Amino acid sequence: MNNLVIDSGNTLVKYALFEGNRLVELIKIKQSEPLKNPFDGNKNIKQIIFSSVNHHEQDFFDAFKTLRCPIVNVKNCPMPTASHYNLSTFGSDRKCAINGVLSFLGNDKSAFVVVNCGSCITYDFVGFDGRNHQHQGGNITLGLQMRFEAIHQLTKRLPLVEPKLEFQKTIGTNTSEAIQIGIQKGIVYEIEGFVKPFLIENEGAIVFLTGGNAFFFENQLNFKIFARQNLVLEGLNAFLKH
Repeated sequence: MNNLVIDSGNTLVKYALFEGNRLVELIKIKQSEPLKNPFDGNKNIKQIIFSSVNHHEQDFFDAFKTLRCPIVNVKNCPMPTASHYNLSTFGSDRKCAINGVLSFLGNDKSAFVVVNCGSCITYDFVGFDGRNHQHQGGNITLGLQMRFEAIHQLTKRLPLVEPKLEFQKTIGTNTSEAIQIGIQKGIVYEIEGFVKPFLIENEGAIVFLTGGNAFFFENQLNFKIFARQNLVLEGLNAFLKH
């Protein structure tokens, strides 16, 4: 029997089937399309959990009613650690990513940072006080594609440029290149600027990089990272297991 895990973000809706801890199938559909059940007819789904920034809870109950199994809104799941953040405004995807790390770490009591490179880039800092993990808080900044669109739409002459996977230099020699390097290297420097002070204060802390645009940055950072693109889905599945 499988768990069906759904992450409805700003750009994509991700549907994942888990068999225990193993991700066995992943389907991605644009957020602009109607919510639907891509596994209609699958009789091996025993329970469903979802995180959503756009759809209402009833939308999920309606879309998956033919499966006749329990459906959980992750908003009703408790924060997996104590937190200094105002949780009434805390995104479910961030809570799931933290839970995904805790599930991955198991008995490892290391402090950690989660950098989620999605539509926005979010940072969450989780320390360890000797007994328990403590969510200290986090930051939210513009995501990769959002920066490219903003620099085009909010100016009169700058072009809309696509991101590039790697650069051999740090100074652009034409406008498109200057935008690419400026935005992408700027994000690298931003991540390092937020994360390095935490690593200094928390010896042995681990950095987790996730989200759809994580692959643009995983080889650019000057510290060791764990790149886990499906951390939010793993965290959702871990909520169902517990």
